[in-house]
Amino acid sequence: MRTGRPRTFDTDAVLEEAMDQFWRHGYESTTTRELEASLGINQSSLYNAFGSKSELADAAIERYQQRLDERLFRPLIEAEDGLGAIDAFFTRIERWLLDDGRGCLMGRLMGEGAARDPRVAARLADYRQRLASALHAALATAAERGEIPTESVAPRTEILVGAVFGLNMAVQASFGPQAVQALAEATRAEVAVWRAGGVAA
Repeated sequence: MRTGRPRTFDTDAVLEEAMDQFWRHGYESTTTRELEASLGINQSSLYNAFGSKSELADAAIERYQQRLDERLFRPLIEAEDGLGAIDAFFTRIERWLLDDGRGCLMGRLMGEGAARDPRVAARLADYRQRLASALHAALATAAERGEIPTESVAPRTEILVGAVFGLNMAVQASFGPQAVQALAEATRAEVAVWRAGGVAA
């Protein structure tokens, strides 16, 4: 963030509101004027504090990613029961997506298509990597416990990453809570098959 004149606003509150604007409307559709109005600060204050709309979005997305790491990804990485952690993850992410009707910020940004802003594109690539790494860690734990074959960890990681993206897109496409719940339940059912020794990849 930029330095300069003392700020007359709460940076945390501004980042929360900016996150909300990008979450509800997407990055491309949110204009600087709309940000000024919703944040309650003028353009010069916005630029002095954050540099640009792109840098503001970068800070807001980083803030959101920290919450994903803490609430969704860390339990996968630290789990002693890999498949159990994955089952719980899909319960948590279903609630995360449906609780306030907005879905996931990352899903909202992915729903805009290929990100033209390099900072947003980098954040989305990082999100996918973090998601895949967390799921891979839980599956690797399951393999160590003898629940799944070691060679199936990588392909099953891709299956689960695809399931998460499918849930995100179902919310963005307004499929409705029942459809989202059904997708999450189907994924948990597949994981239960793996636990029972199923041979699906």
